[in-house]
Formats: sequence, C-alpha cells, structure tokens
Amino acid sequence: MRKLNKSARYESDDKNQKDHNVTVVNEEHIGPSISNEDQPRTSQNQPDQNEPTPPEPKQDQQQQQQTQEAGPSQNEPAPERPQINSIQANGNPFQPTSTATKFSIMTKLLKKQNRIHNATENQEHNEFMQKYGVNQSRAQITDGNEQPEIRGFFKKLKYYLTNYVIDASQDKYYYWTIIVTMAYAYNLVFVIARQVFTDMMGPVGERMCLLSKDDVNTTVPCTNLLLVNMTQMPTIELYSDMGWSRYWWIRFGWGVVDVFMDLIYLFDMFVRTRTGYLEQGLVVKDVAKIKKLYYASKQFKYDIASIIPIDYLIGWQWPFTWFTPFPIARLNRLLRKNRVTDCMERTETRSSMPNAFRVMVVVWYIIIIIHWNGCLYFWISEAIGLGTDGWVYGYQNKQSLPDDVKDDLLRRYIYSFYWSTLILTTIGEVPGPVRNVEFLFVTLDLMCGVLIFATIVGNVGSMISNMSAARTEFQNKMDGIKQYMELRKVSKQLEMRVIKWFDYLWANKQSLSDQQVLRVLPDKLQAEIAMQVHFETLRKVRIFQDCEAGLLAELVLKLQLQVFSPGDYICRKGDIGREMYIVKRGRLQVVGDDGQKVFATLSEGAVFGELSILNISGSKNGNRRTANVRSMGYTDLFVLNKNDLWNALREYPDARKLLLAKGRELLRKDNLLDENAPEEQQTAEEQAEQLNGSVRVLQTRLARLIAEHTSTETKLNSRIEYLERQLLKYKNLARRKSMLQGSSAEDMENRRTPSAMGLTDRPDTVRTIRTMSRTPTLDKGDKESEKEKLL
Repeated sequence: MRKLNKSARYESDDKNQKDHNVTVVNEEHIGPSISNEDQPRTSQNQPDQNEPTPPEPKQDQQQQQQTQEAGPSQNEPAPERPQINSIQANGNPFQPTSTATKFSIMTKLLKKQNRIHNATENQEHNEFMQKYGVNQSRAQITDGNEQPEIRGFFKKLKYYLTNYVIDASQDKYYYWTIIVTMAYAYNLVFVIARQVFTDMMGPVGERMCLLSKDDVNTTVPCTNLLLVNMTQMPTIELYSDMGWSRYWWIRFGWGVVDVFMDLIYLFDMFVRTRTGYLEQGLVVKDVAKIKKLYYASKQFKYDIASIIPIDYLIGWQWPFTWFTPFPIARLNRLLRKNRVTDCMERTETRSSMPNAFRVMVVVWYIIIIIHWNGCLYFWISEAIGLGTDGWVYGYQNKQSLPDDVKDDLLRRYIYSFYWSTLILTTIGEVPGPVRNVEFLFVTLDLMCGVLIFATIVGNVGSMISNMSAARTEFQNKMDGIKQYMELRKVSKQLEMRVIKWFDYLWANKQSLSDQQVLRVLPDKLQAEIAMQVHFETLRKVRIFQDCEAGLLAELVLKLQLQVFSPGDYICRKGDIGREMYIVKRGRLQVVGDDGQKVFATLSEGAVFGELSILNISGSKNGNRRTANVRSMGYTDLFVLNKNDLWNALREYPDARKLLLAKGRELLRKDNLLDENAPEEQQTAEEQAEQLNGSVRVLQTRLARLIAEHTSTETKLNSRIEYLERQLLKYKNLARRKSMLQGSSAEDMENRRTPSAMGLTDRPDTVRTIRTMSRTPTLDKGDKESEKEKLL
C-alpha cells in the first residue's frame, strides 16, 4: 500500500489559477485525489469570468483538511490511488458563436462572423493570437495612399468623389453587387410583362362588353357581371388622353421606379471607375489608371449601351391616340448580366450552404423562363385574336376562362404562367393548337421544354447528391464496418457499441477529420485556423504556454480528435505512454484496478499524460501509465502523439530544453524525480541519428584522404616517367656519340687503302664507302646544340 503524499499537489501560481481557470490532470503522479465531479459541464451554468469567484466556506475547507489528515476510512480500506492534480475551473470556456448576417432573408447563406462573449475574453483571445503571430486584427499593409483627415461635409464629399477607391474583396462591394442584381431582376421581369400586359401601365381605354337583351346586342362599359361567361371578348374604346388623367399615378410610380433603377446603373459605372484591381498582388488605388483600364474595356461599351434611354422616348404611352408604345425598348438594361454572375459567385463562395443556394438559383431560372414563355404565349394570343379559337386565351378556351370566372389582368397573367409551366415541363395537358403559327410555337416550346426539363433534372439531381455526399460517404464506411463484423462473427453487444459510436459521430458532425478538410490550404492558413479553433484547448496546456510560435503552430496541426464510447479505457496502469490527452467534451473517471473505485472525475479542459511523452531522465515512473482512465459517456479527446512532438522539437532545441525543464520542475514538486540523473537523455532514435552523422563525417574525411593520396600518387608516377624518358635520351645521345667517333676513324683508314687492298671493284665495298661518305661528321658546336635540344 503506497502512502499518500499530501505535499504532492501542484502549488500552482495564483496568477495562472486566476487567468486561466483550467483543470490540469497528470495521471502519472501518485497522491490524493480531488474530484471535480460537481463542476458544470457547460458554460451556461457557470458564473461569468468577470464576476469574482466566491471563496470556499471555511467549514468545508476544514472538513476537507481533516479528511486528508485522517487518511482512509475505517470501514473502507484505502486503495492505491493515483494523484490527480487539479485547478478548479470556475470560468466559462470560450465557445465562439456564429451570428446571422445583415440580411435576415439570407440567413445562413452569407458569411459567418465569430464573436467573443465579453470584452475580457476578447482581449485575452487577441493577446493569445497576437503572441503567436495569428491575431485577427492584423495591421493592413499600406501603400502610402492613406486617407488624410478632412473636415467639412462638402470637402469630404469632394474627396470621396475624386480619390475614393473601393476594394473588390470588401463586404460593401459585395453588398453593392446585390443592389445592382436587384435592379437587373426588376428589368428582367417587368420589361416583357409591360410589353405584353399593357394594362400594367394603366388602361389606355375603357373596356366595352357586348350586352344581349331581347335579341338586341348593345355595347356597354364592362362590369364585373359582364366579364363573366362572355360570348365575345371585350373591345377597347381609347381615351382621348390615353388614360393620363385617370391613371397618372400608376404611370408616375412606374416612372419613378424606372428612373431609380437607371440611377443605380449610372452609379454602378461610377463604382467601376473606383474599383481597384490587383497588380503584383497589391490593390491599385490610382483613380487615373483605373479609369483608363475601364474605359478601354468592352464592359464600358456594354455599360454605355445598357443606359441608353430609348424606352423613355418610345416605351411610354404618350397622350396621343396614334402613338403605339414599345416598352420592350428597355431590353438593353439586360446587358449588365456580368454583375449578376459576379454577385452569385460571391454569394456561393460566402455562403455556408452553397448547395441550397444553387438550388435556389436553379428555381429562379425556372421561374424566369416560365414567366417569359407565358408572356410570349399571351402576346401571340393577342396577335392572333383573343377568343378566336380554342388555343388562344379567351372564352372559347374553357381552360383559361371557365364558367363564372372573371376576365381581368390577374387572370390573364396567371393562366399564361400556368400554360407555360405545363408546356415546358411536359407533365400536363393544354388545349391543342389550331393555326399553323400555334403549331409552330407549341412545337418550339415542347423542344425547349424537353431540353430545359432534362437540364433542370440533371442539375437538381447533382445538387441533391452533393448535399448528401457526406452522409453517403459516412454511410458507406459504416456499412463496410457492419459487413466486416458480420463476416467475422463479432458479438452483437460489440456491434451495437460500434453502431452507436458511428451515430454519435454523425450527430456531432465529426465524420470528417480536420486534416482532410484543411488539406487544400497552405500551412500558414491551416495553423491560423487551428489556432482559432483550438484556442481554449491550447491555453489550458501549461507546458506549451511559453513555447515558440513556430513550435505551437506545428503542434496544433498534429492534434488528432478521438472519440471514446461509454466504458472505454483511454489508458491503463502500466501501459507505455505514447500520447497526451486534452478533454474537449465529456467526462472521464480515474478508477482503480478493479474498475469500481473512482478516485477523480475529469471534465472539459482536463489535460493528462503530458509528462509521459517528454522522456524526462530521472523520472521514477518512467514512461509508464500510473492510472486507469475510463470514459463515462461519449468523450471527445484531442490527442498529441509522442513522435509528432519529438519530430517538431528536433527543429526547436531551445523549446525542447524549456519543455524538459518544466517537466522536471513538475516532477520535482511531486518528489518523483531522481536528482542524480542527468538533465537530458537522448532517445535511441537521436543516438542512432547522431552515430549516423558521425559515420557520414568519417566517410567524407576518408574519401577526401583517398582522393588526395590518389592525386599525389598520380603526380609522382608522372614525374618518375618523365625522368626515365630524360635518362633514356641521355643514354641514346652518349651511345650515338661513341658510335660516331668510331665510324669516323674507320673511314679514314678505308680512304687511305682502298685501291691498295684491291677491293674497289666489289659492289658491297663500294656501297659501304658511299654510305660512310654521305654520313656527316658533327663538330663540337653541332654536338652542343643537339645536346641542348635533347635537354
């Protein structure tokens, strides 16, 4: 039975306890346990951090002290328990929340903004992020065009009109594209509608209906009763002023809206002359350069063509009976389509639900196509003649005007829209055409309807499949595991545990890992996002609070989220420690070997196992686990692997020394450190790497010595060969000299006695004499010159 070490608790720094309010658990230590089982699980039940924490009653403190001094109860033997060092957490954990955007109708479709609960947490969050170089409020890089301080409304207005430049990546530019898109949608809907349904601009005449009484047909002004069950379509009796005196307010309202939309188009051209563009990665804010580029582009020509006010001349009903208006002249406003495309792309990028937005866009396209086609149907009906046959709109077409249905503007548009929907979707029956023009129009509509319907079905199907792609992938993984368990005859109890684990993952949106999601981003952005997400987790780990920014950025990317089911053991006593754990959500229990005795309960923010991965020399526990930690329910833990930590520490030797010093200090407080042990011990991998480095250095030196020896040996061999050649030349020269001297003496003798000897007639003798006579003799000067040449 190991004695309980009362002094083994962490004497935590008061400042650290006040500022961080964390729970740190080191399961390697042995000592008394402090349970935080009564702590609230969520921040909703916890007091605000700004409020002072109420002190613990003295009576409870005295009882706790007496309990610790008394030791184990008499009725219950004191088991061997691990020491749980905890700093009670009274503050709210930081949980960033998402808010709705400025447009309530676009809720969850636009970008989300993270907000901090109060000023204290906001300041703490910014200080932490700024410490590691990933602060949100980072200073913007200026290019020298800073806005001067200007006083006075008119001076400010003049400055903004002449020098203001907007960045296309800003929110206000995006909101402006939404305004231009709304103006474009207005023109897209009402240009064709006002051309076809002329009464929208105010009637130009009075509708006259046929009244039959006593077999006498008379034409009278139409009433609601006469507009029902007609036998002849009404005629129009024009007003002398084309209805201006009666319906001026309707036309005035349309005129105001038209002028307002055109002013938006004009101001949009001004915005284009003030929209900066990127050049070498920086936003150009030179107004002259922006204007020059815009005026030279094709978009400027389209913008000019889109605001030509032809509709104000021929599109309005002037008070002349001979004049026929053409509101379709406003069709040039549709040349601003690129603004709509830009707005939709930006909305899709900013939206948190892009698939839902794409479905909305497809529905909008369908409505616009049906609207235009319905207007074309009524336009053709008017051109042929309303009520002339069973296909056009009129009393003969009972589908358009059944009995007891009033013929008015709303009825005409609704039926045209209904007919267009049926003909384009090819899912309903419409009256058959009669005339050739009607057949041609219906045929074209059917062909376009087939293409449009196929396109819509394909797009909607792909969007729906994309919306459920994550669920499909998750379900496939789950089905594969279920098939494997069924094939391997896994017990039903274990199978249900696995299925419940999958259900928990899907319910908490944990089907994808962070590394897979963030893989497309650069390392710096990954580290910054991880810092934002794991801010609360990181600041609770004391040994990492003073480490270098680069090391923390690497470690935060190594955190792996693991989910444990109820009853799962995170670690057991005696296991080799290869990971450290940080509790993100859920509760853990530190239990005895029998699994019944509970020594402590760990909640959110608890950290344990960090000393087992530091390889601290002199630790009495070594790298072994000294406690059994079990999950009470479903628990989410961040896990940092030992190999990941040491791979990162290889590049940061100063941080490594700092971490080891902190670990030794923690062990020294708990009397779990052997002071005679060396301060640092290299791992087997490091020793092997060091030996490999030494071997590589020796190999390099040996190769250099071999190369030098080979070079010296080659030079010596070349020198010896040269000397041997020179010596051979001198020997040949001496031999030749001696031969020349002997041959000259013999010639003299032969010249003196040839005839006397009687050998002049022999051919060989004559040849020998001639040869000897041709051989020149070397004097003393020639011999010396030949000797110099040889040398």
